[in-house]
Amino acid sequence: LARPISRAQFLIGKFLGVFQLLFLFIFLLGAALYALLQFQFPFDHYLSVLFGIFMEMTVLLSLAVFASTFLRSTLALFVTVGSFFIGNWSQDLGFFGEKIKSPMYLILSKSLKVGFPNLFEMNWRSVYFLEKGVPLNQLGWVLLHGVGWALFFLTVSIFIFRRKDLV
Repeated sequence: LARPISRAQFLIGKFLGVFQLLFLFIFLLGAALYALLQFQFPFDHYLSVLFGIFMEMTVLLSLAVFASTFLRSTLALFVTVGSFFIGNWSQDLGFFGEKIKSPMYLILSKSLKVGFPNLFEMNWRSVYFLEKGVPLNQLGWVLLHGVGWALFFLTVSIFIFRRKDLV
């Protein structure tokens, strides 16, 4: 690392750079998709769906930065992708836990639901949400949930990266 910047500044700069690219790609691809859909859905409904996708990707980006501070890049990729699946399947894991009624599976599903970001709640990629829209309270919850997890992962990343010896 260069001397004039701290390790925290390095990590935050890394996160913000990819965050800006993420915003740009979601904006450009979202505009292209909206044009391909021939503007058939209300624009505010479409923006709320894009907001959910953006918050989900922000949480995953902060998780990837967190995992990359103490794992090799390939393993950090597997952790991030695995967290994506667990976060999107958390509702299903809880449902199966209640159906199976195995105490071990119930404890596992509840701990995964608490220990991982609930990305399922940010998943509004269906025609239902494009037609009906997303309720305002759910938008607020996703904003708080996403920012909270992102800040948590970035804070822990900075804490770990400050104590890490660079070779």
